[in-house]
Amino acid sequence: SVISVCFNSSLLRYGGDIAVGAMTILTSVMQFAMLPLQGLGQGAQPIISYNFGAQNHRQLKRMMKICLTFIVAVSAFIFTASMISGPALIAAFSPAGTPVYEIAAEGFPVFSLSFLFCGVNIFASAAFTALSDGKTSALISFLRTFGLIVLFLTILPDVLGVKGVWLAVPAAELGAMAVSVFCLFEGQRAFCLKTGQQ
Repeated sequence: SVISVCFNSSLLRYGGDIAVGAMTILTSVMQFAMLPLQGLGQGAQPIISYNFGAQNHRQLKRMMKICLTFIVAVSAFIFTASMISGPALIAAFSPAGTPVYEIAAEGFPVFSLSFLFCGVNIFASAAFTALSDGKTSALISFLRTFGLIVLFLTILPDVLGVKGVWLAVPAAELGAMAVSVFCLFEGQRAFCLKTGQQ
C-alpha cells in the first residue's frame, strides 16, 4: 500500500492521472511476466534444501550454478519477449492511440529492464530460505520490493521526471541484485569454510 501511494504521488505530480493508469498496465504485465521466475525459485527450494541438509557441497554448488544460469537465460528471454510484444500487451488494456496507451508505451521499455534483474533476486531470496537463512532472504525481498523503490522514487523523478518513476523499479532490482550476488558468494564461501570443501 505504501509503495502504491508513493508511485501514485510521483505519477500524479509528474505525469497526471493518465500516467497512473499507465502504471497500472505496466505493473499488471510485470506480475504476469514474473510468474515463471517465481515458479523456478520455488521449484528449486526443495533440491537446495535437501543438499544443504546433507552437507553435499559439490551437488549444492552444481545445482546453484544450474539454477542461476537458467534464471538468467529465462530473464533474458522474458525481457526480449516483452520488448517484442510490448505494444500488443499494452493494447490489451488500452487501445492504441489513446493517451494511456502512449504513456504506457513510452514507459514500457524502461520499466521492462527490471525483468533482466528480478530473476536473480527472486531466486536468491528463495535459495536463502532453503538454506535456513531467513534474514538474508528477507533483506533481499525488502530491498527489491520496498526499501530501494522508495529511495529511487524519492530521487529519480526529481531528476528525470516521469521517466524517473518508470526507472525506479529497474534501479531497485539492479541494486538488490548486487546485494543478492554478494550474499550468494559470501554464503558459498562461508559454507566451504564450515564444511572444509572447495
